[in-house]
Amino acid sequence: MLIALVAVLLAGCADAEHEEGRETGETVAQPLLVLAAASLSTAMPALVERFEQKTGMAVDLALGATGSLAAQIENGAPADLFFAADEETIERLVTSGSIRRTSVRTYVVGQLVLVWRDGVDRLASLQQLADSRYEVVAIANPEIAPYGAAAREALQQAGVWDAVEPRIVQGENITQTYQLVQTGNADVALVARSVVDTTRTELSLIDPSLHTPIRQAAGILERSDNPAAERFLEYVLSDEGQAILEAHGFGRAPRQARDR
Repeated sequence: MLIALVAVLLAGCADAEHEEGRETGETVAQPLLVLAAASLSTAMPALVERFEQKTGMAVDLALGATGSLAAQIENGAPADLFFAADEETIERLVTSGSIRRTSVRTYVVGQLVLVWRDGVDRLASLQQLADSRYEVVAIANPEIAPYGAAAREALQQAGVWDAVEPRIVQGENITQTYQLVQTGNADVALVARSVVDTTRTELSLIDPSLHTPIRQAAGILERSDNPAAERFLEYVLSDEGQAILEAHGFGRAPRQARDR
């Protein structure tokens, strides 16, 4: 989803809601605007749906590569709450004054997996990718997608980066990277466990010791005055929210990281 398009649509919705409020004399609460990493493409809609059912609060959601969304925030894009695919991006936004430090929480630990297109034999290790028969290997852009950076690091640690690099294609984000395998445009991809449809795609877990832990953090924007931001973040960190994330392929963040 393009954040620019979301912003335009939200602006239109906001104008319509204000107009309706003026006509009825009622105060209309603004929807909570959540920006979230593409690795949350299946989990976050489920969290939003359940939160809206429980609270009656409206949430608008935009998904994209962590680096791209962070750049939008730094350039003034409207948002209340940002769920990144790493901790470093959130820390950078805290330092730049975009994210409220006291709101920052680590909410999940991501898992990196290997997936392959139909017709490719099961892969058990990254070392197998040194074989040139795997003509196209997809990873997310490591400059803007933390899972792409983890994929590059894992390939380097496995000792196959030099052999694989000439055959790599990059997706803009992790969901686009997964789609390259689904459509047959890549033989193999290194992606987030959370975006893989296990009913249609086989996968192999990548040894987490081969890359820096994918600890994903969130924070409320300094310019947000929407009280729903804190409530939604608390919901994601709750046992119910964590169970939903776990069901979508994430590992739970350590309790001390969620409660800090």
